[in-house]
Amino acid sequence: MFHWWLVAIIVFMVIAGRGSLHQWYQLPFVPVAAAFAGPACEFGFRKLARASGSVVGVGACSVVFGVLSCFSYIYAVPFYLPWGIPSWRAGTELSRMAPPGALVIVADNGDPTALYYSRRKGWHFLDRNGMWWGPPANSRQAIRNLEKLREEGATYLVFTQYTEWWLDYYAEFREHLDSAYRRARQTSDYVIFELSATGAE
Repeated sequence: MFHWWLVAIIVFMVIAGRGSLHQWYQLPFVPVAAAFAGPACEFGFRKLARASGSVVGVGACSVVFGVLSCFSYIYAVPFYLPWGIPSWRAGTELSRMAPPGALVIVADNGDPTALYYSRRKGWHFLDRNGMWWGPPANSRQAIRNLEKLREEGATYLVFTQYTEWWLDYYAEFREHLDSAYRRARQTSDYVIFELSATGAE
């Protein structure tokens, strides 16, 4: 079963391509990795115990589990940090202010938190064929992508605290936004532009 499971995951990665790189989509690897790791560890420890005796085998097990515990702690700690709070706040504010059926654009580094809590459909920014493709190469690309999505019905553009640097780095893009659209909300966690309203505030 686990062999076919692994094949299915690889096929999914090939078909979904770049869209499957988010860590949530990697979770199906966990049971497969555990299923293969168990027999591999057993085989290795048995060989080691036969060659060197049970004391060496117990010592090797202790070292492996100690290293595994350290790595588990190091990699798990970031998931307990409240890094998603700005995206959550932006999403809940969008949910409150955007009319039902509104389409939104979120500059979120591909993280779906703000879109999820907005309860609105929309795009990650920059969008290419419905997928996030990283920050823009320059202001022209950002403006072109924004206007394309606006023509498709987007009415709000959101930057979280993690992407607000775009407004400093892409000066022409910021000038375009401030001259053409209104900053509907701005806090330390997010900036929301209303794309249906013109003029700077």
